Amino acid sequence: MSKIEGVVLSVLFLSVACGGGADSSVRSGVTECGTAVSCQAGQYCSDPRFAECSVGCLSNNNCAGDQTCVTVPGSSVGSCALPSAAPPDLGRPATPPPGDLGGVQGCGDGICTDAERNSCVADCGSLGDSARSICDSYDFFQCLAPGELQACYDQVTKATVAQRQQFVNCGATAVDCKPCRQYLPQ
Repeated sequence: MSKIEGVVLSVLFLSVACGGGADSSVRSGVTECGTAVSCQAGQYCSDPRFAECSVGCLSNNNCAGDQTCVTVPGSSVGSCALPSAAPPDLGRPATPPPGDLGGVQGCGDGICTDAERNSCVADCGSLGDSARSICDSYDFFQCLAPGELQACYDQVTKATVAQRQQFVNCGATAVDCKPCRQYLPQ
């Protein structure tokens, strides 16, 4: 066998072994974090030394195949959301295209404002979903009294963008019934 044939066979073997087969175009959003932990879609590896996953995304690779990582200017951590236009460039941060998506002025510009927080899914949907998932986690771990889950959802709906972000950041790193709801309006 010649050197060229050996190289070609090696490349083909590595391509198949590393996921280069026909199904490699479908992203699961699952990424490795450390040696024994995988972060699920909608999470990124924030500390591989301690195998710590955090809510959000750094690129489209942290999102399920039908979602893109939407970041706001000045932030490196985004949120996974369904795309509103053409498929994203895989592996790079993505933002939705400018335009009017949903009839709200500024909706679709990649910036979630307080005026859009409950009406513009393209800019704010995943932040609200992330905040509601923190409420769900609090309910699962019995940090909420019976009937408080809906109150938590209502607080998320009333919260400003900054309050939602603080609540998500706090809840994503909480290891006990930390009082993260202090960041939501009462």
